[in-house]
Amino acid sequence: MLRVDQPDDLISFRHEAMATDFFAYLGGHEQSYLKQAAYEAFQIIDDIEGKLSLYQESSDVSRVNLAKKGESVPVSHEFIECIQLAAQASEATSGRFNAFMGKSALAAKGQTLTHFSAEPTPAQSEQPSIQVDAKNRAVQKLTAGSLLDFGGIGKGYALDKARETLDEWEVETGLLSASGSTLLFLKSPNQPWTAAIGESQIEIPDFTALSS
Repeated sequence: MLRVDQPDDLISFRHEAMATDFFAYLGGHEQSYLKQAAYEAFQIIDDIEGKLSLYQESSDVSRVNLAKKGESVPVSHEFIECIQLAAQASEATSGRFNAFMGKSALAAKGQTLTHFSAEPTPAQSEQPSIQVDAKNRAVQKLTAGSLLDFGGIGKGYALDKARETLDEWEVETGLLSASGSTLLFLKSPNQPWTAAIGESQIEIPDFTALSS
């Protein structure tokens, strides 16, 4: 497990979202300024959760999952970006990452969602589950049974967008964390960031993202 050495002169902020705790450890400005910047970053995370969460029936992800075969669903810019990232991750891992294995992920967690049917997950095939029209921000359902879930990349995507907000606030020093499973390192006040994996010490460059 990765253990990060957090500089003492960073101010910490905590926020609950995406069924986990988000943390922002920030520096380089007065505390009141950093508090407002963190608030704005967390607001962005909440907005993304409302669009990408499998657990919210009104989200883009849930509406796509609930769509009937052949139905077209309007989606947000954030959904388009995340589904494109999911496709890139699938290609980079030769299909090992599959954003449409949500039912298996829920079963592994012992969870059920009442707003989705108990329809069994179909065997994997070459036919895609959806067709994405990025220009018009629409998704057409091609096959039924699979369950889209951005759980594997959604938190990292949210941290990236939170960092963009901090950039707008000119906050360059800090660390963003999604419950320790996903980390985004910004500029360290004491170069470089240091951490340990087991008994091994490592140095982490600025603007590095890590996920477990």
